Amino acid sequence: MLLALPLILAATACGGAAPTASDSGAGPEPMTTQKQQTLPDVAPPVPKLLLESSAGSQEAVPGSSCVTGPDLGVCSDGAYPHPKQLSIVRPGEEITVSLEGAHVVRSEACSGGREQDCIGVIRVHPLGCEQLTAYMIPLDPGKATRWKVAVQPGAYELETFAYFESDDGRTGGDVSGGFGLYVDSGRSAEVVPASSVDSDRTAC
Repeated sequence: MLLALPLILAATACGGAAPTASDSGAGPEPMTTQKQQTLPDVAPPVPKLLLESSAGSQEAVPGSSCVTGPDLGVCSDGAYPHPKQLSIVRPGEEITVSLEGAHVVRSEACSGGREQDCIGVIRVHPLGCEQLTAYMIPLDPGKATRWKVAVQPGAYELETFAYFESDDGRTGGDVSGGFGLYVDSGRSAEVVPASSVDSDRTAC
């Protein structure tokens, strides 16, 4: 994942103590003051990744991210974002992945490789099997990516990565997170705890 470097600038003072009048034999020099650089106290917000389906709305478990603003840049490394919830959906149902207050863009710093690596992608894994990819969904630039569920019934986690720009254009960067999906034609559409479904790790 391409990470933007922090843009924090800080002023530092160097050198030892200045000589006094008694040390040098000279009269006291006029005192000078150095203007301190003021930095924002609040880091730029990381946009939330959202999944919408007939089950309702699900917010992704946050992963790693980098956000840059006019005066500050912040990067955060997170653990693999295993989902805490599962949205129960039907095979073939259309789901939507979007960013709250932001939209997916093509990274200007990205070159070569696959186009999806410069925009974003959702990797669909069997639940608990992050090393096994069952399906890949390239993200569309803009406000939302829609996908008709094209995997077999079962429990999945959707590892999501996107380059973004805020809707007001003041911040940008990259963000990742994890959703949970349970594909089943016989259960009611709802969002349930991921712990309520046993993952078959023997299939990983």
